[in-house]
Amino acid sequence: MTLTLALLALSMPLLASKEGIVTLDRLHIESHGIGESGPIVVRGTQTPNGMTSLEVDAFGKTIKLSPDQLKELGIGQYNLIQLSYERGYQDLGGRTIYVKLSKAFTSREVWSALVIVTEDGKVKISKAPKDAA
Repeated sequence: MTLTLALLALSMPLLASKEGIVTLDRLHIESHGIGESGPIVVRGTQTPNGMTSLEVDAFGKTIKLSPDQLKELGIGQYNLIQLSYERGYQDLGGRTIYVKLSKAFTSREVWSALVIVTEDGKVKISKAPKDAA
């Protein structure tokens, strides 16, 4: 009887819902910062074709990503944002803000990009490879 029930249970289709990613159309986050970072504000907009604007207020200035830098972020929409800060060495660009943009489920990250903004206003984009979504 137990074996019959087990086989019957295995033959029935499994019912489970699938997690969906809710993307951000606009983002606006603010932080008082830590240590010597000072206040940090990140603003941006995106469409299914990618980021259409991204600005970082830090170190007393506004750093706006250029159209080419926005293209480097890739096609697709992000649903997570994370901020971190590094004190840095002046000869290597000084203080640095890291803005990590990700597309992720609760169980795994699908892909991400790291926007690195230095005190001297330079921006670098670093991308992680895309996972099969």
